Amino acid sequence: MDTRFLRLTCPRSPGGPPIYKALSLADDRFVAYIHGHDLHVLDLERGGDAQPLLVLEDTRNHAFASKALVTYDEARGFRRFVREASRFVEASRFVFPESPAPWPTHLVVSPSGRFLCFELPPAPDVKGCRVVLMDATRGEVLAVHERHLSARATFAWLDGAEVLLLSATSYMDVRLLDAASGRTLQSFEATESWDFCHTDYELSADGERLLVFGCIWAAPYEARLYDARPWTRGAAPTNEGFPLPLLYRQYEDLEYETVLPARFVPTRDGLLDVLSLVDLGSLQKLAPDHAQELEEGLSEMDRAILAAARGLRAEHGLLQRRVDPRTGRVVSFRLAPSRKTGETHVHILPDHQVILVGEGIQWFDGEEMHDVASFEAPRGWYESAVTRDGRTVVVRELATGSWRGAGGVTWSDRS
Repeated sequence: MDTRFLRLTCPRSPGGPPIYKALSLADDRFVAYIHGHDLHVLDLERGGDAQPLLVLEDTRNHAFASKALVTYDEARGFRRFVREASRFVEASRFVFPESPAPWPTHLVVSPSGRFLCFELPPAPDVKGCRVVLMDATRGEVLAVHERHLSARATFAWLDGAEVLLLSATSYMDVRLLDAASGRTLQSFEATESWDFCHTDYELSADGERLLVFGCIWAAPYEARLYDARPWTRGAAPTNEGFPLPLLYRQYEDLEYETVLPARFVPTRDGLLDVLSLVDLGSLQKLAPDHAQELEEGLSEMDRAILAAARGLRAEHGLLQRRVDPRTGRVVSFRLAPSRKTGETHVHILPDHQVILVGEGIQWFDGEEMHDVASFEAPRGWYESAVTRDGRTVVVRELATGSWRGAGGVTWSDRS
């Protein structure tokens, strides 16, 4: 695979209100990132020309959609920019109607760029935290809901209209809103403390399946696939409690695996990829009695995965379970040795491909793992993004030393 690698080394923020997204990639072309206390936007088509096409000073919160960029800064409030060819032009400016103005976080813009969702802390005369839906073209508040933790706002298309999924009021509750009106279309209110915490959502293009990610009381991660039709097609719920039938759930069955959020990406066989990072070294060091106990609790498929894991001579691995989204059945799996990487640096691509960013940049082609570029991961926190074809990898890291440093942009190419 031909690979381009863009490394953004940025000065540290001078402090102040929190930044919740420091790197965004839109249309596989435009990169928005926080550079000190400013927001920079790069055009990847310019290649080696690393000059940003847009610099917004004192702007540290943003959300990027295909043709819209929404930003927030204390002096100007919200600003919405629309893309015209390779330029971003300011189209609207608005504020949340509250004084003093609260600092918004977790900005999310809808695919059309028309709607904006964000979270707010408590206000002097308002009890509790909130999540807000606004029309970003008019600056109109459409809905406000109380939230306990992050509402995990996710926009989606449903039959040509945009909808919004929220984990609100409780982090175990779920709401489905019509984005244009703010009206609640469907909702679930938790009935007991052991209800599932939904922390990630994705609705299928046909509106019939809902992929989620989360946990129960901070227990091991879990990926779930629901039949969404009781909410999206008017089908009758078939179970008590949460109204959407559960088709598939993936626990961290191997003990030394970390399940990752899944995505609906195109595959020629129509199967869904559910990924895990596996600590192969720990599995291979299991005492015989522990290994036997683990194996006895596994499905036939997971026993085959365990056997494959114990046969690999590597410390780390990428596990790919392939699931039929119609039935929720695990059809097959792939397990490949990998270099060490973090769970937020595993990027799912079409046709069962994966890019991993960590100790080097690796490409899993659906069958085997390949080293495609050298990369020394920063010791501290960093973010990564990958274009849908896997051919451009972007990493944003923090420079050492004072935030007043200039930072830098480094391109590299490798075939």
